[in-house]
Amino acid sequence: MMFFITGGSASGKSEYAERLAERLAEFPKGGQASSAAFGPDRRVPLLYLATMYCDGEEARARIERHQRQREGRGFSLMEAPKPEYLQAVPDSGVILLDCLSDFTANTLFSGVCGAGVRQICEKAEPRDGRDRRTVTEVTEGILRLREKCDHLIIVSDAVFSDGTIYDEETERYIRVLGHICTALAEAAEYVAEVVFGLPVVLKDAGGGAGR
Repeated sequence: MMFFITGGSASGKSEYAERLAERLAEFPKGGQASSAAFGPDRRVPLLYLATMYCDGEEARARIERHQRQREGRGFSLMEAPKPEYLQAVPDSGVILLDCLSDFTANTLFSGVCGAGVRQICEKAEPRDGRDRRTVTEVTEGILRLREKCDHLIIVSDAVFSDGTIYDEETERYIRVLGHICTALAEAAEYVAEVVFGLPVVLKDAGGGAGR
């Protein structure tokens, strides 16, 4: 089963997704509670796919905060900042990817040239072509993860409705992320937006498994 969790900055979406992953680890593949549900022993392994590059103090602080949140909770950690890293992801009971926003940015802007040679880069690959390729690579890469686990949880920032006017490159990124979020939300059985730590369920085709 696939879960798509979104929310604004500091909304509690990551913590909600991690608690959800812990609950799902006590369920067999069919989604029915086992006799050991919510017990101390994990029924299936938990794999956390971290997508953020540590490129500054702010990023380092976020990474350390998330690591503290996961201490002692049974998560294995694997770095997966871009789609090519997903090929090495092992089979697992529950996979949690946090977050789609960084994953998309890394893919869209990875290898983007400096201003001095930007024209050469854009001639090699037009911007709209790169945008379409990013949507395809990210969406298909994540959907293939469903074959590696019983439950897949995707976390994404909600960056589409704050009313702020951004520069051209940021608007471009938001459009690309919007296409990816739409595709993954359509494919997911469960979609929720976390607001102040509480999930607002937008879609639940799995019989309440996300609660």
